[in-house]
Order: sequence, then C-alpha cells, then structure tokens
Amino acid sequence: MSMEAMERIMKEAFGDRLTLCNIVKQVLISCYELQSFFSLIFSRANALESESFDF
Repeated sequence: MSMEAMERIMKEAFGDRLTLCNIVKQVLISCYELQSFFSLIFSRANALESESFDF
C-alpha cells in the first residue's frame, strides 16, 4: 500500500481531528528514517507545547 493511499484511508476514517495533542494519554512514538539514517521522536507533550510538533 502506498503512503498516499494510507493517508487517504486514515483521513477518511478520522478526518483532520486526530493529531498528537488530541490523544488523551501521554504517548511517545519513535521512528527511524531509513534513507538518511535519522531517528525521530514524536510526543504528545511536544505537540501540546508547540503547534509545529502536532502531527
């Protein structure tokens, strides 16, 4: 499944209302970007502090 298809399905199911700051419990999501070998961490705490971290 392509990324575009997955995004479309998620948007149909949840709309634009599901972002990190809307999650009720604290959450930490770790990711690893395979092409640049870069690790990323997304958290609800960061999303609440700054709109730019609210994915």
